[in-house]
Amino acid sequence: MEQNMQQPPVFNNSAIPAAPHVLPQMSFVESIKTCFAKYKDFSGRARRSEFWWFILCYWLTSTIVGQIANMGGLMVSFIAQGVVFVIFALPCLAVQVRRLHDTNHSSLLAWLFFIVYTAMMVVSCQLISIIGEFIDGAGTNTALPERVVTENMSLFGITGILGLLFCVVGLILLIFSAKDSDAGTNTYGPSPKYQ
Repeated sequence: MEQNMQQPPVFNNSAIPAAPHVLPQMSFVESIKTCFAKYKDFSGRARRSEFWWFILCYWLTSTIVGQIANMGGLMVSFIAQGVVFVIFALPCLAVQVRRLHDTNHSSLLAWLFFIVYTAMMVVSCQLISIIGEFIDGAGTNTALPERVVTENMSLFGITGILGLLFCVVGLILLIFSAKDSDAGTNTYGPSPKYQ
């Protein structure tokens, strides 16, 4: 009886591409320096570490400035956070666009998010200036007169619609921003992670 013995397949190691070299992550300080230096660079790609460290810097700065300015009242806090927004807006938008490019996505979502966020800030400013009249110096709320609510119903509606759009687009951006970099070169250039 002849046994049918099959030989195991032989693999040619030269046909298997070498694993790409992964560069080290960006540090917190490196990310801040890079994002402010590239504040108007909407081309190329940004790694997750560059993006998330810079977003953390923005959130921390906004929170700390807001809490300190809150001692001066609601309007002072809102103005201070507006100043922080103006300082960080362009670098945040640029790094978000580069982050989307890193995962091979278009920058349209980042622009939509930026427009919705800015519109929400403007409408919120108007609402806070209206509602601020009915908050006493101790920061406690008093009931809003019905006429104020009815006269500004369109502002409340616009704020609600913008808030919903903000959440939907923000969730999509969060998912895309959390994805790993595309290995190798994609439509937007070489990978900042794999080389």
